[in-house]
Amino acid sequence: MNRPFQSRPKGKQRGLSLVELMIALVLGLVLSAGVFQVFTNSSQTYQLSDSLSNMQENMRFAVGRLQYETRMAGYKGCLIGQPFNNLSTGGTYDASIYGGQPVAGWEAAGTDLGDAYTNDDFASAANLTQATAGALLPAALNGSVLPGSDVIVVNNASVANVTLTGNPGANANTIVTDGNSGIPAGKIIMAVTSDCSGGDIFQKTNAANSASLTKGSGQDPGNQTPVNNGFNATYDNQATIYEFTSTAFFIGTGVSGDPSLFMRRLDAGDPFGDVELVEGIENMQVLYGVTNPGGETVVNYVSADTVANWADVASVRIGLLLRSDDGVQDGGREEGEAPVARVYNLLGTQITTEADDRARMVGNLTVGIRNRLE
Repeated sequence: MNRPFQSRPKGKQRGLSLVELMIALVLGLVLSAGVFQVFTNSSQTYQLSDSLSNMQENMRFAVGRLQYETRMAGYKGCLIGQPFNNLSTGGTYDASIYGGQPVAGWEAAGTDLGDAYTNDDFASAANLTQATAGALLPAALNGSVLPGSDVIVVNNASVANVTLTGNPGANANTIVTDGNSGIPAGKIIMAVTSDCSGGDIFQKTNAANSASLTKGSGQDPGNQTPVNNGFNATYDNQATIYEFTSTAFFIGTGVSGDPSLFMRRLDAGDPFGDVELVEGIENMQVLYGVTNPGGETVVNYVSADTVANWADVASVRIGLLLRSDDGVQDGGREEGEAPVARVYNLLGTQITTEADDRARMVGNLTVGIRNRLE
């Protein structure tokens, strides 16, 4: 039986017209583009924030380490005055290391106060100068230091974990310890009398399993000859023994291939070589606060190549330029636009960076050398 035709109820629709479909597609694309733009901006913001956070952490560590080391430069316990230097001044003796001054430094070519330097050479050897007697960069640093950045050397001492017994002994070249000293042959030692009135710096020549600290021969740089000229002071069991350390801080190439802050022990018997401390530090500039001869008030800050006497240095000012691992600032450029180099003032030196999209940060610190100001 045929049923009568029933018309479609009014208000209901089956399918979309072509115009409606095109409008829906356009609206979907607009919304998708907006979501994509928000995601892209959020990703770039996150990358930039993460890079800035990493740089801040690196900056805090680098500044903290340099601040502590330079503040303690020249530390020699309670000793009044300077210790008697028993080290031989021939051969590999370096006055910048063993000469008694708290700090020494070298100025990178082209980075003096008021100079402009383009910091884009991370391959060739550095050219550095020190004014005092034209001292050369320590041989251990040759080939490790990148051009354009200064080098600072910090000299101090740390208390050795030894106990003395049976002193003063008959042998004027030996300080007796209670059992094995544990200090290997070749270490530079500083002894200070119990009343702080005298001290000696010398190179230990006997083995670590010896129950004494002996000033003999056969090491480098070695002790003054004849070595049987005893110590300058007399030591009892209440004397204090220190291990002398001389540490250089410089910018070198890190394991990632990026410039990094390094340290290296320069005193005899260094077991470590170059040690990478903080990556991403591409430049370091150092100025030295000098006093009037014999004074304690800093009258001027100068670069290493103009320091007349390192004994007059009472404070240190260090500037660091850090960079991010990757280019995280390309979001502000137009499509096809090349990155540009930027210029940073680092303690009076205008440093022009590579043309890249890395984020950068400048940090400065000024530290009084505590043992110089007392």
